[in-house]
Amino acid sequence: MARILGVFAHPDDESFSFAGTAMKLLERGHEAGLVTLTRGDKGRWYGKRPLYSWDSRALARERAKEWRGAVATIGLGRAWLLRWPDQGVSGAPVDRITMQLTRIYREFRPDAVITFGPEGAGSEHDDHAGTSRHATRAFRWAADPSIRTPGHRSHHSRWLLYTTAPEAGRVMRGRRPAGYLTPTHAVDVSPYLARKAAVFEQHRTQFKDRPFFQWLLRARGGKEYFHLAIDTQRPPARELTFLR
Repeated sequence: MARILGVFAHPDDESFSFAGTAMKLLERGHEAGLVTLTRGDKGRWYGKRPLYSWDSRALARERAKEWRGAVATIGLGRAWLLRWPDQGVSGAPVDRITMQLTRIYREFRPDAVITFGPEGAGSEHDDHAGTSRHATRAFRWAADPSIRTPGHRSHHSRWLLYTTAPEAGRVMRGRRPAGYLTPTHAVDVSPYLARKAAVFEQHRTQFKDRPFFQWLLRARGGKEYFHLAIDTQRPPARELTFLR
């Protein structure tokens, strides 16, 4: 059985490209966990007017509750909601944020880590791109025995995967971003689409993104896509059987 850890920037990120795969893995007896770096306190609060007129601490509390609902809907047994600043992940102190993730990796001991691609999940969002860098760096740090984390020995995860998609050339939200990495693995999550949508529905403050989320469900045809960035064993596996 495999143990998988998703690392993302904001509450609701997990619903777009990880939730369906996590539910499928859990149903098949694998383990899955989630790390979310921020509480999303700089985002918009759907239904509040005028925009950005609310207290960020109130939004953080609300989004934390929504995140816990999403975690429960997926069925995750282990999840971490960290307190790095929303819209500040890219500039977070490298040693501190990487060491925090390294400790989590060594505690959870995943076989595979899933995070955003370096392009920021196709949207070029700084928090997404920053999360990719920090999660990738921690993948290496966790395996290095010279980097000490009291109470947790070093851990070699085998695979690092980036979330991606085939619609690289499409306009997204009126923009033409750089696009995604080429998918190497596609996971059929069609039996889980209703539950995947229910995960997003937990994030009520973010219902402004509901049309975009529903469009992605249709565009991706019941699949979640990944790019295998690292396989630490030689020869590398041609197929990741847990992702079938």
